[in-house]
Amino acid sequence: MNRTITLILFIILLSISSIFAQEKLVPFEKDGKYGHKDLDGNVVIKPQFDFAGQFHEGRAYFFESQYEKAKYGYINTSGEVIVEPIYHGAGDFSEGLARVQTWRFSIFDAPYIWGFINHDGQQVIEPQFEYVSDFKEGLAYFKETEFKFLFWVREKYGYINKEGKVVIPAKFDHAGIFNNGLAPVRVGDKRGYINQKGDFVIDPKFDYASCFSDGLAMVGVNNQYGYINNSGEFEIQPKFIEARDFSEERALVRISNKWGFIDKSGDLVIDAIFDDATEFTYGRANVQNGSEKYFIDKSGKRLN
Repeated sequence: MNRTITLILFIILLSISSIFAQEKLVPFEKDGKYGHKDLDGNVVIKPQFDFAGQFHEGRAYFFESQYEKAKYGYINTSGEVIVEPIYHGAGDFSEGLARVQTWRFSIFDAPYIWGFINHDGQQVIEPQFEYVSDFKEGLAYFKETEFKFLFWVREKYGYINKEGKVVIPAKFDHAGIFNNGLAPVRVGDKRGYINQKGDFVIDPKFDYASCFSDGLAMVGVNNQYGYINNSGEFEIQPKFIEARDFSEERALVRISNKWGFIDKSGDLVIDAIFDDATEFTYGRANVQNGSEKYFIDKSGKRLN
């Protein structure tokens, strides 16, 4: 009995490891076409698309420019087309769904509208929204614009669930995705955080507010940026002239004219010596000094 349970657990873990390994494919460009490589630089999907995105949940969107109206579709990790390029826009898969954009003829409403499909390309939420985000923690924000006599009147944001039902009415001037049970929203010129009922948990008092990542959110006050916890207290005081969200317990910050990385204590763990850099993904970040680009690990060591 114990051996059977152990074998089942092993198979499950092996399947998860296989899926995770497949996610570790990165897009690359060669001669104007995009394909995907693994982290060792081996070509897994040969360059064949006009553009290709990152894999999420075993799917990546691609772009084909020869189609005059429909351009975006999805491939699997073998490079097989799973969803034909019939959409005007597309997003990454998240929580089993991906946002896609279609066109409709309309004089008074937005001609391009968004809905959601599942992994097989089946429509789950009918295209009807002027704009939507990816789903996170069961909710996605949507944008709603009111027009009167062809003039823009107001633009508000709310949230829908995975059935496409509005669960938080469009009453915010801007919105972000949920993480750690909280989402940033803007009311007037200030930003705060709401819970999934739409109630403010952290009052709108920041000039800028990003989504939570790694348990912290980057906020701006008087053109200085720091990081708060989910109680709204500063874990890292606003002292940076520019900053990015945490990813894999590292965050990009700009000091003078150079970029470096801090940890969640606010300590500079990779010196600010880069002209440009990306966030960490799979334990590595892409950095640039002058015209030279290369990868580093989380200690700052050069990888290639």
